[in-house]
Amino acid sequence: MTRLFAALWPPPEVLQRLAQLDRPAIEGLRWTTEDQWHVTLQFLGETSESQMADAMRTARWGRPLRMTLGPTVALLSSEIVCLPAAAPGLGSLARRVGEVTGILRTNRFNGHLTLARARNKVPRPVLEGLKGTDFQAAWTADTVALVRSRLEPGGARYETVEEFGLSR
Repeated sequence: MTRLFAALWPPPEVLQRLAQLDRPAIEGLRWTTEDQWHVTLQFLGETSESQMADAMRTARWGRPLRMTLGPTVALLSSEIVCLPAAAPGLGSLARRVGEVTGILRTNRFNGHLTLARARNKVPRPVLEGLKGTDFQAAWTADTVALVRSRLEPGGARYETVEEFGLSR
């Protein structure tokens, strides 16, 4: 069993822009790194990598999506600093992952790219101060990735298992 999720990876030009965002050192706040920047469609949990890949390989995924990030840095919760991610059909694609894999979402889909995670009770006013930084980027997402996640002391490490094309 492997810890897996389905995601959309931004292209290099968007990653370069994300790398330019200010990341102030704040005790208890862990900034994500370039190799972690993605839009999660669905967390699949500890499951069979081969079964998930087989199911996703045979699925019809629909059309590429015109993705946008922004327009500003936001808080998803008291622990997540993020950029909102949106596209016509993004919620439908996230639901499709559940239909294909048989692992249905237990929470409401909220498209985003995580920039940082707060631990150790970072004060709310400190987190609120991170909101509002302007950032806008767009790209065409033309693949869904099945991603392996390994939890390590320095944070999660991700590896794409396989990508599945969105057809025109």
